[in-house]
Amino acid sequence: MSVVDLRVVPRPRADWLAVSLRRFDSRWTPSLGTRAVDERYRTGLQRISADDARVRLTALLRTYRAERGRLHAVARQLLGAHADLAEDLVQEVMRKVCQNPPTMREPGKEAPFLFQAVRNEAVTVGTRAGRERHRRGPDDQAVARLADRAAGVEDPVVFHLVLTRALAALSPRERALVELVDVRGMTIKDAAAELGIALGTAKNYRFVALRRLRADPDLADLHHAA
Repeated sequence: MSVVDLRVVPRPRADWLAVSLRRFDSRWTPSLGTRAVDERYRTGLQRISADDARVRLTALLRTYRAERGRLHAVARQLLGAHADLAEDLVQEVMRKVCQNPPTMREPGKEAPFLFQAVRNEAVTVGTRAGRERHRRGPDDQAVARLADRAAGVEDPVVFHLVLTRALAALSPRERALVELVDVRGMTIKDAAAELGIALGTAKNYRFVALRRLRADPDLADLHHAA
């Protein structure tokens, strides 16, 4: 009589980087998946631009982590009866800022910039009561009493800022291949054709890009904290 093995075979765990890239909303960062990127890269302009963007994204990430409680609280106060839209409002503000990170005339001015951006967005999407609160200005003591609903849960803004900054550290071709294949779901063959490069070259660039992303300490910390 044969013995049936009833042990449950565990399913292989999904690769954390692949899962993160599939969750990434490419609207947070301008796409580099064009042949024109290579021409800019040869002149060095794209690399300088990418390095500068990474510095600005680092400042935004640091500021958002320090101020996110107050940003959400201000948004809720300005929206009044529509305070349930505050989280979406802050995410939309940060997405727009992330697409074109500002260059501050003076260091440390990111926080006032973000608070003003939240106020401006509240005027656009808020109710008349929200607009009236915007004209009066928020009550700082009331803001301090409001709970930070973002604390203790996964924050999609932090997720996208960290991943956008990690992508900004890649070369233009590396980033383009990751965006096309791992974010948008295109085959590596089609991505190579889109970029006008050989399939083997595309595979090599993507391999290096994924290895660099795995080595990013902040991206790894985000995975371990999840």
